[in-house]
Amino acid sequence: MNTNSEKGFTLLEVLLSIAILTIVLTTFFQFFSQSMLFSSRNEEKQQATNIVRQLINEIQEDTQAYKLIENRNSPIQDSETLNVLFNNKIDNFEQMTEQFEITIVCPANTCKRENNLIPIFIKADSNHYDDVSSETYGFISLSPINKVD
Repeated sequence: MNTNSEKGFTLLEVLLSIAILTIVLTTFFQFFSQSMLFSSRNEEKQQATNIVRQLINEIQEDTQAYKLIENRNSPIQDSETLNVLFNNKIDNFEQMTEQFEITIVCPANTCKRENNLIPIFIKADSNHYDDVSSETYGFISLSPINKVD
């Protein structure tokens, strides 16, 4: 008479369940790591978009900035000129320039005072991700804006 009343799992069942659990958890963690990478990339893209919008607004509000841009034949990318334009106007500007490479251009042959509007192009390239950048075009008005009270 076989009186095997012991209940439990065999070694093979335990090893097999550990292997299946390892495969499931590995897949699960890969999904989360990809999600985190995607999220950080999107955050960087949003920051770049906000930076170019903020810079174009600052340039549009400060018509003296145009003089600095107008007299250049090349794009503004150097930190010294960017600091002259924005350092006292934008909080954490130095951190922005460490995280993004900023380029300001008055496009060739259009950097004229036609109808008191000057086209301007601003681009922010991420220093962390090669495929993350944001750019915008805008206009600087040289005529004073009459504010209605």
